[in-house]
Amino acid sequence: MSATGIPGEYLLTAQDGQEFKVINTDEVNFDPETPIALNEDDNPNLILGGIKDVNVQGSDADNKIMGNLGNNVIDGGEGDDLLGGGAGDDTLTGGEGNDELIGGAGNDQLEGGTGDDTFAYPQEVPPGEEEGQEDYSYGDDVIRDFGQGDDTLILGDFNGDGIFDSNDYVIENTENGALITFIGTDGSRGSVLLQGVSAEQLTVAGGETGQITLSDGSAPSAIEHIPEQLDDDDDDDNFFTIV
Repeated sequence: MSATGIPGEYLLTAQDGQEFKVINTDEVNFDPETPIALNEDDNPNLILGGIKDVNVQGSDADNKIMGNLGNNVIDGGEGDDLLGGGAGDDTLTGGEGNDELIGGAGNDQLEGGTGDDTFAYPQEVPPGEEEGQEDYSYGDDVIRDFGQGDDTLILGDFNGDGIFDSNDYVIENTENGALITFIGTDGSRGSVLLQGVSAEQLTVAGGETGQITLSDGSAPSAIEHIPEQLDDDDDDDNFFTIV
């Protein structure tokens, strides 16, 4: 995607070369099967609105890409990317670099790629979801390549007692990997499957947020900025509703 012209006028370029000029509006009509490609020479940040299923291909820059209510396929490409799926059954791929991924609601497929990646399930309602949902639940997600680098899984204090401990989660082995189920005050709030990893390989550290790594990985520091990063009012962000 590239932004050209005066404020309020944008030129969106799809991956196949289709161009869509947007003047004084935040709504865009286009073929949702054609991925939007970000251009590293322009603003690398994109926030999607609407319910259409949209595919986005990131650039070599450090992209921030937020999905909408549809089933999004988002590839960060190179760079240290921040990707959020929003609602829907999304597929997020970090690619190269040290990436931060939040699947959001829905049953999501996550892949960090190379680098030291972070997969976050904060206690707060992720940006793009309805605020005030104290019983907010994640879906049943799959992380395909946990541990390819020094990866970290960040979990919130789901039962609301102020600390992350064994009351917030259950880890069990399955034939496909280690399954972590989040436990809230009202029961399960979702799960994440670490594909190809056993529960015995994991190290769990508590605190205000929970941190799970492979036992032979480096000790992580708390990463509490992710929800705020996703929800900030960055003037460099472009918001478009796909209709």
